[in-house]
Amino acid sequence: MPFLDGAYLDDAIELMDKVGRAAIGGNLPSMPTLSSLGVTRRAAILSGFAILKCGEIGFEEFIGSITRNMDQSISRSLTPLYGWLHRWLRRGPRSSIHNKLLGLMARYATGHVPTAAPDDPFVSLGYAAKQLKIHPTRLRRILRALGLIRAERRHGLLLGIRREHVERVRSILQDASSLKEAAIRIGESQNALIRVVHGGLLPIAFRAGTEGHGAHILKKADVDKLIARLNQGVPQVAVPPADLMSLARVARATSMQHAEIIRLVLATKLRPAARLVGAPPISGLYFHYREVRSAYLAETRTALTSESAAKEVGVSSEGFRDLLQGEYIKGESRVESKRRFVAISRSELDRFKLKYAAASEFSEILATNATRACTRLVQLGLQPAITRDKCRKYFFYRKDVEALLSRLSTIPTSEEIRASFWLGLHKKCQCAKSRLCIPARNGGPVRIELASGIPNVRLAILFSFTTSKIRVGFCFSKGTQQGLRVVLKSQIHRISRDVGIQFVPRTKDQNLIILADCPRGKLFDRTTWPEIYDWILEICPKLLKAMHSRLKGSSIGTKQPIG
Repeated sequence: MPFLDGAYLDDAIELMDKVGRAAIGGNLPSMPTLSSLGVTRRAAILSGFAILKCGEIGFEEFIGSITRNMDQSISRSLTPLYGWLHRWLRRGPRSSIHNKLLGLMARYATGHVPTAAPDDPFVSLGYAAKQLKIHPTRLRRILRALGLIRAERRHGLLLGIRREHVERVRSILQDASSLKEAAIRIGESQNALIRVVHGGLLPIAFRAGTEGHGAHILKKADVDKLIARLNQGVPQVAVPPADLMSLARVARATSMQHAEIIRLVLATKLRPAARLVGAPPISGLYFHYREVRSAYLAETRTALTSESAAKEVGVSSEGFRDLLQGEYIKGESRVESKRRFVAISRSELDRFKLKYAAASEFSEILATNATRACTRLVQLGLQPAITRDKCRKYFFYRKDVEALLSRLSTIPTSEEIRASFWLGLHKKCQCAKSRLCIPARNGGPVRIELASGIPNVRLAILFSFTTSKIRVGFCFSKGTQQGLRVVLKSQIHRISRDVGIQFVPRTKDQNLIILADCPRGKLFDRTTWPEIYDWILEICPKLLKAMHSRLKGSSIGTKQPIG
């Protein structure tokens, strides 16, 4: 085959395999596997051989067929045009045959790569960015914020942008300004304006630019609104009085940030004394030093430091910092006596405590310690609103915990459980004449054991005060014969079928116990108590009957009930 002259045998076989896969699968972003194509490697090699043996004419016909599969996207790159095959030839082991194929692909692409024609509804990202005179990355983030393009990037797939979307972005940019433009307009530095934006004093239309550079897009109307609020009722002067200080100067004198002074003005706790004519609308404001200092100190003394707020909430300083970063609590950066700290207002802290509650607050009510309080609430069906990885402590929604505790307060006591079930089961089951009640310890389960009529096998009912669940089954005493254990354990599936509920082997205090969960709900309280009571009185006789019937015919018979 003259087309492959000079190529090594293994290179030629590998090339025929890849060309065959591209011919079978078409233009795909990634190389398909043989299993996904549903062919063998021999079939792929034969397909590639049939193409390459025809020389340049056969290869050009082949690449012409796969370019017809591409979508309506705009690019001058050859990889999206030819799919994964071009990337494999370019990145794989280079040889004379690889260079020859790449040259044929480049030659064929002349006149075949889509361009931004005037009647084409799509344009490329670079072409659109050039028309709007912004960076392509910034345009991508704007389009993604507006929901005009897909959020994720797909390797090997082109990004076509509709012309009407480009015009829409153009109209938005005409009514918006970048961070740099807004900073020049108000006479502040970009860092000072970023602090104003991050402080929530100036809203962001949407984020643009590269990650971490804060290249936000601001609406001109929002900037005008901020300027109007700061200059409302402020007299203009041609020459500032000697007793007044500019915004920058008073900020340095009081060790404050510009954003902090702007926040006080917007909160009507401070009022500018004058504005210099011809100066920028914000940096040209002048203040009385004493008024700024007194207003700031009055505001600072009504707030708590992050350390004090952390102690009140019950978390460490690192955990409270995580709460601030997660925006569960909002704080403000302030300065007092040349010391910068994060101030938490009393109303903000009360709002957090009203919404969230630490599990340790309810340890006494749950009859457990502070460490296990969270585990107990999770067992009762609550999910933490703030997990440990977010603030190094678990917090729950307070309203959910209080609703749960109000229900748990109606759970019957151990004495009520023993009295009601002993009397009921004594009437229902003739063999249930002996009882053994193991009381709850440290919030553990209450277990009632009754004779079953089978030697050393007892009927068991477990009431878990930790999870508020009820389980019914049977357990073995220490003196139970090994054969009896094996027979009953092998008959669990049949016993479950006879009774109508699923029994599962468990280990309790190193003893085997067979239990089934009550399907009447997770919690037992006075509202569900009558229904659960009737269910247990219905299940226990069925269980005893199923156990006795499965032991009939075996070498192990039943004896009289153990007293």
